[in-house]
Amino acid sequence: MQSAYPALVERLADDTQITALVADRIYAFIGDEDSPYPDIVVIPTVKTETKDITGTVPPYFERISIECRGKTARDADLVGVAVRQCLQNAVFRYTYDTGSSINVSGCIVAGDVFPVDEEFVIFRRIVDFRVIYTPG
Repeated sequence: MQSAYPALVERLADDTQITALVADRIYAFIGDEDSPYPDIVVIPTVKTETKDITGTVPPYFERISIECRGKTARDADLVGVAVRQCLQNAVFRYTYDTGSSINVSGCIVAGDVFPVDEEFVIFRRIVDFRVIYTPG
């Protein structure tokens, strides 16, 4: 089963509002400590499958956390707003480098929190999306 993770990364990287805020600082799993803020870290967290007697069947569900980080709370919040505008309720097709594709039929906000780092070194807004997709 393929993942919706690269589809969301590419969609964020292609969005002009996102790139105006973070340029090309969109990272997988862990951010670059030497990179200036704001930035985005995309973390696939849970993938669930629908099964029947024949095995796994579409649609597939994946939960993906998007960490919007900034030096100030305002910066983190601005990135979070842009991420929600880019992905919330998005419906699109994504083609992998291999030529196979998926159809994303929904990006539903599953959570949106603003945790506070006790040392206030970095501010984060974490937006979780439940992504629904089928093979293309």
